[in-house]
Amino acid sequence: MKKRVLRRREGFTLIELLIVLAIIGALMAIGIPIYTNSLESAKATAVASNIRSIADGVRTNYMLNGEVNSKAISDYINVEDPGDYSIATSTTTDKYIIKVGYHGSVSASKVKDKLKGCSSIESDSNAATCVMELSKSF
Repeated sequence: MKKRVLRRREGFTLIELLIVLAIIGALMAIGIPIYTNSLESAKATAVASNIRSIADGVRTNYMLNGEVNSKAISDYINVEDPGDYSIATSTTTDKYIIKVGYHGSVSASKVKDKLKGCSSIESDSNAATCVMELSKSF
């Protein structure tokens, strides 16, 4: 009687490899959009924080010096792309109006959703702007 010798198989079959690749592809199809949205949301939060910091800097300057002026962005906050931000000030008989805007690559609607503490928020397809009103009398 002959003994059967079972040979050990080396490597993987093509079907096994295709199944593993299909599983990895499905996980990537789910994970990449979630990761991308998380990055975009984090950038929008950082931009909204920068806008608030700049507006608070202008307000602090007003409280210390009694005037509102549009200094350079770098006088208020250190950001990577100061050209993406803008400051505009105007005055009426009883209040100062400060507008701090962002015109960069992050979606204006996402930045608008993250902005809080502004008197009003303006937004169009290209920019998000925080409007703050300061009374001239303390």
